[in-house]
This record gives sequence, C-alpha cells and structure tokens, in this order.
Amino acid sequence: SRPWCFFPSVLGSPCDKHLYLAYRGMLAPSTIYSYTRRIFDNGSYLEDRMNSYFEKMGIVKDREISCVSEDPPISGRADFILSHPLYSEVVLELKSINDKGFKNLRAKPKREHLIQIQLYLHLLKMERGIVLYENKNDQHIKAFPVEYSLKAWQTIEAKCRKIQNMEIMPKGCT
Repeated sequence: SRPWCFFPSVLGSPCDKHLYLAYRGMLAPSTIYSYTRRIFDNGSYLEDRMNSYFEKMGIVKDREISCVSEDPPISGRADFILSHPLYSEVVLELKSINDKGFKNLRAKPKREHLIQIQLYLHLLKMERGIVLYENKNDQHIKAFPVEYSLKAWQTIEAKCRKIQNMEIMPKGCT
C-alpha cells in the first residue's frame, strides 16, 4: 500500500495501530493464496455482473469513480454512481458477504462499510448512497440507503488527524 495516504476500505478499522501502520505503509505485505484470490475474483465478477444489470436498466452514470482528498490524504474508488428515480443520483457501494454475515445484517450496513460510503459521499459531494450486499451462498441481496452526514465526516476526519499526528505506534490494538 502507498504510504502517507488513507484508503476508504481501511479507515473502517477500529484499530488505531492498524491505521497507523497502514497510513505509514508499514503493513507487512500479505501473500495472496489461491483461495483468497478466488474470493477477490468473486467480488470483481459481482461488480461486472451488477454492471450488466444496471446497464440493462439504463441507470449507470459512472463506474470506479476516483475519490481523492489532499487534506487529509485519502484515495479510493467508489463502485458506481447510478441514476435514481427519487434522488437524481446515488453512490452505490457493492459488497459480497457470506451467509452468516448476510443474516446478521439488520437495519444498517456494517460499520466499516458505513464509514466507506460516508467518505465517498463527502468526497463526491453527494447526498445519498446505497450499500448493496449480495449473499455469496444464494445471491439474495439487501440494500441499505445512506444519507450523507457531516458529523460522520467530521469523525472520520478527526480519526485521520489523530493517526497523522501520532509520533509513536500504539502498543496494542485499540
């Protein structure tokens, strides 16, 4: 990972030590085993498959949208911007999840995905987004609408500043 930059998919981590290491490019490179590669590939196929559905519906406005901030330094890519009948357009973040995780989703997305979409909403200056989950076991879906929250952004920004200003790595996971 690139040092001195935050990534939306990492900023959802509740662990300051993990964020400290990630921000400084100090996370040990991990070996991607064939099983893990297939999991990642499945996520990519999901995105391609959903894109074909959204294209047939005529609602794709953009895909893999760069989301960058200089201060704090953040770099990521939102999955989709889609036309929406009520809100003109929405950011859509697509996630695949196993059966157990899918069943545990109740009224809102997972915390780390809420943080991720709030970042995209802020950086793209958009008001609404959707986190859409597909169950890897049976392809059922759950969609959670998310509204931009200035308070959520301020919390994320404060976390970034805290990590940037740390002079010493936290000893244990927070």
